[in-house]
Order: sequence, then structure tokens, then C-alpha cells
Amino acid sequence: MKEFILDICRLFLFGHKSSSERYVAWLRKQGVKVGDHTHFYTPWEISVDAQRPWMIEIGSHVHITMGCTILQHGYDWAVLQKKYGEVLGSYGKAKIGNNAFIGQKTIVLKGVQIGDNVIVGAKSLVNRPLAPNGVYVGVQRCLCVGKTTGKWGG
Repeated sequence: MKEFILDICRLFLFGHKSSSERYVAWLRKQGVKVGDHTHFYTPWEISVDAQRPWMIEIGSHVHITMGCTILQHGYDWAVLQKKYGEVLGSYGKAKIGNNAFIGQKTIVLKGVQIGDNVIVGAKSLVNRPLAPNGVYVGVQRCLCVGKTTGKWGG
């Protein structure tokens, strides 16, 4: 009974973000590709940019944790508005492969692909493609641990 009441309260407070299942259903309805058995932990604290939903793809068996953001656009060029009189937005596809784990408060920027079997550590910034079968942390400059070698640096 207690869980039922909590679920109703979450539904009232967070709507489509009240549970992972509801959030996945909502994202799919918007046009975002989300694979089977993908789970959003605390979805009310996760942001998936659905302005261009066809540009977001999340594979199967993906775990996205609290506070993550997945973007497919950027208004970084907005600083040029004063000079040129318009906001020049940019966009790019964001893709997360199958069997991936995205750690808490990670930001996935537009135009990147995260390969299959990848772990991304908490508070990381994914600003370039991540090869499959690896563990990545921080600002993505290099592979930290490769599955094939098991050694630091790939």
C-alpha cells in the first residue's frame, strides 16, 4: 500500500518522469529511439533533449543514472546574437549503444556516439565519440581502461 501511495504521489509531482517506464514511454512517443530494458534511475532528475527527437538514440540494456543530461542541440553560438541579430543554434545526433552505463551527473553533448559495452563514470563530460568495450571518466580525452588489455590507457 505504501508503495502504491508513493507511486501516485510521484505521478502527481513528476508526471511522465515519475518512473522509468513512464519516461521511456514518453520519450518513445516523442520520437526518441529507446531500446528494450533501458532504465532511467530517478528520471525526474534526468534531462533528455527531445527538441529533435529523431536525433537521440539510446540502445538496449542501458542504465542512465541520476542527474544525467543528453543533448542534441546547443545554443553556444547565441553569444553572436548581438553582432548578427539572430541566434545561430547547432545540433547533432547523440547515440548511446547497447549495454551501457552512464554515471551520475554525466553530460552527453550533441554529435557524439557512445559505443556498446561502455561504462561512463560519474560527472563525466562526453564531448567526443567513445569506442566500444571501455570505461571512460572525466572529460573524454582518452580511453582509461580497455576491455581487451585490462590495462590503463587501453
